[in-house]
Amino acid sequence: MPCPNGKECREAYFHLLDAEKNGEIDIKFDSAERRLDFLIEEWRDKCPATVAILEWQKQVIHKFYSKGD
Repeated sequence: MPCPNGKECREAYFHLLDAEKNGEIDIKFDSAERRLDFLIEEWRDKCPATVAILEWQKQVIHKFYSKGD
């Protein structure tokens, strides 16, 4: 998986802390898809290769969890 550089990861981490503090995300109860959405939005314009893989992973997770529906 292509990884964003250290600066981008650090910024995402601080945005994650802010989002948690503001109640926008819940690190204990948000789904894997919701967590991937956060990272996808965080890196959409800065790390397209990472975003492409994260979107693919989101599709895999969605198919896995909706298999019984």
